[in-house]
Amino acid sequence: MYRTADGRWVTLVASSDMIFRRLCAVMGMPEMPDDPRFATNPARCMNLDELDGRIAAWFAAHDFDALRALLDAADVPYTKVYGIEDVLADPQVRAREGVIRLEDPDLGSIPAPCVVPRVEGRNHRPRRGGPGVGEHNAEFYGGLGVDSFELAALKAEGVI
Repeated sequence: MYRTADGRWVTLVASSDMIFRRLCAVMGMPEMPDDPRFATNPARCMNLDELDGRIAAWFAAHDFDALRALLDAADVPYTKVYGIEDVLADPQVRAREGVIRLEDPDLGSIPAPCVVPRVEGRNHRPRRGGPGVGEHNAEFYGGLGVDSFELAALKAEGVI
């Protein structure tokens, strides 16, 4: 992964010789694939620190939109690493309802991932967000043999 000038992260796939050649051309280093240290994928792996440094420096000098245009034009596979804002805005995630809204008594409406995989004929919507702090203490501790008086004492002492 490489960080762009505007702080975004991008993954890159250029392990084949042909794609690596295209990457080098778009980076302005068309001679690099002719260097024996970088001529083949095994050679690139053996010289990964130097290669990675060159690629990282190139990414760091460009913002994401400029990189997108350059890599798209060169047909070099890459993808932006998504943050939560990107996930929520992604057209495919939205179309598939990959993120749903749940009501939470403390936070109001909150985004949550939809159940995956979805099976036809089944309801896949969670009924609510997670439980409140201590919401199931009576059931849990009761199962351990703690009665309501002991539970109240533990709560008063700040143990639970």
